[in-house]
Amino acid sequence: MMARPNPNSVKHEHGRQQTIKKWHYRGDMAFLAGGAEYDAGRIVVPLDGYYFVYCHISFADYLHKNSDTGSSSLAVYLYRYNILYDKGGEENLARQSISKCDSRNKNLAEYVISIGAVFYLRRQDHILIKVSNITTVDTTPKSSYFGFFKI
Repeated sequence: MMARPNPNSVKHEHGRQQTIKKWHYRGDMAFLAGGAEYDAGRIVVPLDGYYFVYCHISFADYLHKNSDTGSSSLAVYLYRYNILYDKGGEENLARQSISKCDSRNKNLAEYVISIGAVFYLRRQDHILIKVSNITTVDTTPKSSYFGFFKI
């Protein structure tokens, strides 16, 4: 399974851990295979087992003079959801963050965060991605995606 963000899903919000709710999951650069399903921004695990789960999220921060671009860091969070888990069913599997660089002489600052790890997942676990600043997620083709495969 591979998906990429749908540019129409990115709302102008600021804050912590905002879920990317819509992904392209069909077409040239995205697909579902092996019984995986797509459900409202999440990939549904078809069978119990070990999976390599990955995400690659690009950020494009368009800078303007005298504007506040928000936090000095960016973060990507990899979650799984299943009603079986505590705390409302969501469990954080991995997190990666980077500090923004000072880009006073540029109009655009670009950043990339990648995560990849092996997890034991249960049938009907939902895999989802959250970010610290959804307005800066780059939704152009091949820039941001996530997926998994059974090993």
